Amino acid sequence: PEPEPEDYRTQVLRDVIGDLPEPGVELSAVMHKGVPYGLFYPSNHTGFGLRKDEEPFAHKIPPGGNWKDLPPEEQKAFMGGAYESGGGKTGYLRRESWEEPAATVSASPMGKATCQLSPQAPRRFTVRECLRIQSAPDWYVLPDDISLSAQYRIVGNGVPCRVAWYLGRALAEQLNAVKNEIYAFVNE
Repeated sequence: PEPEPEDYRTQVLRDVIGDLPEPGVELSAVMHKGVPYGLFYPSNHTGFGLRKDEEPFAHKIPPGGNWKDLPPEEQKAFMGGAYESGGGKTGYLRRESWEEPAATVSASPMGKATCQLSPQAPRRFTVRECLRIQSAPDWYVLPDDISLSAQYRIVGNGVPCRVAWYLGRALAEQLNAVKNEIYAFVNE
């Protein structure tokens, strides 16, 4: 379907996933757009937790920050030998900000260099949050019989729905223009 007019503006993470409850929260009193979440609870709202080497540090990262926000001793402890290797390594233990667009969704979120933490809590994004970041509608559901790793891979390797729509529209316009040129040429 054609994107809504509000889709033409840049959306920050709060716009995209801010209305989702924390995974595992009791939803009896929680509402979504005036409807009890018991009637509307998005599927695929599960995800990987933290890796063991991240657990002592993840809660110390502020929204919008990464491993470089840790004290120097903890930076070295978390990064190990990679601490001295150079390069920015800003993807390591990165916690997204509510007020910025999300970074690229990773197909392998459990990697040390591809960690994207929720701004709400020190945890990885759920599959549903990744789907939302990729602009997939909530009615789009990945079957439960697909492993969690495969779900993340499907979402991370995908093209955002809105981008695909605009590319498809532009391609259709180009094809129609060529078709019209050919028709005009043939009928001269």
